[in-house]
Order: sequence, then C-alpha cells, then structure tokens
Amino acid sequence: MKVSISGKDSDLAAVFFDLDGTLLNSTESLKGVFREFLAIFSIEYTDSLFQSFNGSTIPQIVFSLRENFGLELEQDELICRYKRMVAESYADSSPYPGACDLLEFLKLEGITLALVTSSLNELVEPLLRKLSWQRYFEYVITGDMVQCSKPAPEPYELVLKLAGKSPQQCLAIEDSTSGVRAAVAAGLPVLSVSSDPVDCGPLVEAGSFLMLHSLSAVKDFLHGNIVADD
Repeated sequence: MKVSISGKDSDLAAVFFDLDGTLLNSTESLKGVFREFLAIFSIEYTDSLFQSFNGSTIPQIVFSLRENFGLELEQDELICRYKRMVAESYADSSPYPGACDLLEFLKLEGITLALVTSSLNELVEPLLRKLSWQRYFEYVITGDMVQCSKPAPEPYELVLKLAGKSPQQCLAIEDSTSGVRAAVAAGLPVLSVSSDPVDCGPLVEAGSFLMLHSLSAVKDFLHGNIVADD
C-alpha cells in the first residue's frame, strides 16, 4: 500500500498502535485508578503526577511511588494491588469510535499491524480476547517485554526487529508525548491522535508529523493519501 506521508510517497507495510488513549478509551479510567491508589496511602493526586508516569509500566510506577512517598508495603504486594485495579478498569473500557473500522481497513489492505504498549501482557491478552482483536495484531509488544519502556525507543525497536521492517516502511500511531518520543527515537514517522486540541502543540513538538482528532480521521487520511501505482 503506497501512501503519501508528510509529503513523501511511502510503501506502507506496517502500522504500530499504542493502546491506552489511542485505540482504547481508557485514559480517564486509568487516571481514576491512579487517584484511588494514591488515596489508599493518603497521597494527594495531581494531573502532573499522573502525566509524569505516562508510558511507565506498573512496576515502574509502584517502585517510584514507594521510593518517593515511603510506602511501607512490599513492592510485589503493591504491584498486585495496582494490577487488580487496572484489570477492573479495563473491564469497563471500550474502544474509541472508529477503532475497529480502522483496524479492519488496514488488515484488508494487507498491512501488518502491531500493538506497542507499556501495559503488561497479563492485562493486555484478556483485553484483546474480550474485544476479539487478536486477529488484527501480528505482534503485541507489552511493557514486560523490554528493559526500558516509552519514551525509550526499545519497544519500537523490538517490534521493528520482529516484523523485519525498516522504520521507513512503518507508521506509529500515538496519543502521548512519551509514545511519540519513543517512536521518533526509533526512526518512525508518527501520527498523533487526540480529541483534546490542547494536546496538539506538545505532540507536534515531540515529533508528530500530523495531529488528528479521531481514529475515523486517521482512516480517512490514509485512504485519501493512497498513491495509485504507475
């Protein structure tokens, strides 16, 4: 599938999706989990504290909170508690409008699809089964598969290696600055999706070549920029 991206014709072979806040409408529920977890230990919630962990794995979040706020419970117990809370929030989370249509469109076009998320495999796999999304993704990269999660490039470098693709053949779709930075550092072009116009500036500054406000708009962009073969 030849697509014009950022003014250049590219033989698009693979699209790599972030999960939370990109395909799955889960950001607010995860924010609620974070707030509830902090409240257990009488820690004040702030949006800036939540955003500071964007792209972090659950063990990383728990380790940092334990170190910085002196939580007395053992690390493993805190991780288990946080994972249970996230699993419950996932049970109530739904895909964004247009997610299934976009995945189906790309699959029918023969594009290799991968999920690249900082969430843990034991949480992602049940979610994919619930949504019947296993059929879409040839590769699923989770936070427990890498040493350094987003904004480090390792998750995207891993999926490029597994898929056997060059960055120029691929497109990353992200909703956060940490995700954009990770993809850009791996050499990937990045398209950002956010329904909040305020997010536009930081995402573009992080390296996105384009900012769109829905997954339906992403599908329209890709479909509208298909380059006919000579």
